[in-house]
Parts: sequence; C-alpha cells; structure tokens
Amino acid sequence: MRGALIGAVMTELATKGLPNFSEVGRRFGYDRDTVRHLYNHAKKNVSDPNDVRQMLSVENVKPSKRSGAPKALSDADVDRLIAHAMLNQEQRGKLWMRIAEECELAHVSRATIYKEFHERGYGRLKNLTTVRI
Repeated sequence: MRGALIGAVMTELATKGLPNFSEVGRRFGYDRDTVRHLYNHAKKNVSDPNDVRQMLSVENVKPSKRSGAPKALSDADVDRLIAHAMLNQEQRGKLWMRIAEECELAHVSRATIYKEFHERGYGRLKNLTTVRI
C-alpha cells in the first residue's frame, strides 16, 4: 500500500509538477500528512529522488517501527485468563481481578483486564437483586 501511495505521488509530481498530497490521500483513504510523511521518508532514503524504481523499492517503503508501549497482555495470556474465568460456576462468579491474581497476572491494571474481557465479548451483569432506595 505504501508503494502505491508513493507511486501516486510520483505520478502527480510527473504530470502536474507538484504533488497534491490531499488528493492522493483522499484517493487512498489516508490523511494528507501521512502521505507527505511517506513520500518525504522515501525521498530522503534514495540517492536520486527522481528515480521512481528506487523510491518504490521494498526496503525503502517498509513500515516503520510500532510506536507506543508493548501490550500488557499477550493473546496467550488473555486466552488463559478467559479459560480460567469460565472454568466453572464458582469461577464465573469471581471478580476478574481475583482471576487475574490466580493466573499470576496481578501486575496488569484493572482497566486492561476489563478491556480484554470486553474485546472478547465477555461482560458482567449488574446485580439485579439489590434494590437501592
């Protein structure tokens, strides 16, 4: 996809003299700044900026490293957590944080545990027997 974006920018450059990053971004569903960043990154890493083949080479348009912190829980951790939570009726009634402690995942925040359960389609019902006055 990155190669197609850069190719479209190069086409704009060849036909109109100036690349229209907004137009290329609209065509591919990307923001103008993303297209400009990819083009400038590719242009910076080649010896001849007018050589389209060199700009579109696989090494030049490879994705950049992921930004941000690594995930707190791997997919295997989440699978193990859910399997432990759904083991039997007693386990299903426990708090998810208690289950995380039993799985030795107590270092993970409550919000992360709940987010992972909800992403997998699990939820908690409110206690309907309690009446608040």
